[in-house]
Amino acid sequence: MPFGNLGYPESAIVHRTRRNFDISQCKEIPVTTVERTLLDCAAFLTDRILSKALDSALRKGLTSIEYMYESLGKGGGRGVRGTKRLRRVLSLRMYDEATDSGAEFDLLYFMQLANLPEPVLDHELFPRGQRRIPDFYWPELNKAVEVDGVDAHSSADKLDDDLERQNAIMDLGIEIRRFSARRVRRDPQGVVAEIEDFLAT
Repeated sequence: MPFGNLGYPESAIVHRTRRNFDISQCKEIPVTTVERTLLDCAAFLTDRILSKALDSALRKGLTSIEYMYESLGKGGGRGVRGTKRLRRVLSLRMYDEATDSGAEFDLLYFMQLANLPEPVLDHELFPRGQRRIPDFYWPELNKAVEVDGVDAHSSADKLDDDLERQNAIMDLGIEIRRFSARRVRRDPQGVVAEIEDFLAT
């Protein structure tokens, strides 16, 4: 591959900025940070996909809401594409807790669009002395919703564990509704409508 005078491949398009922003390294190669990457992506992603990317970064412990706002203050602002969208997405996330999967994020996103009561994430329950965490929990209603991926029942042992978990939670008097990740992806509005009825009764 031919290189130009500055050491870049001749086919490369080089972009520069006068704004100060942090950089990271991947295998000794300078790269933009997760926070800066999300800001750059905000210029062309929809609110939903950007929110999902942020949720994934939070789930993996790669950033925090505090770090996101700090980075936005350094590298965002007037004239920087994506700033308004990222700020709008961040305004809906005042906490670092993330969902456990993409399907759970999708369901939470559509529940928020439908103005359903905000569920609690990562709420610890201790039925029979064992720590259990429902995917979505409404303490004031004593109701929970679970999203099951394909691997949830991929073996007899997993099925046994899952049924024991559900029975233990129900022993606390908590009502549960369960939906497959596949159905959440294919029919989110239908799932949300069922949850709305479930929470209303």
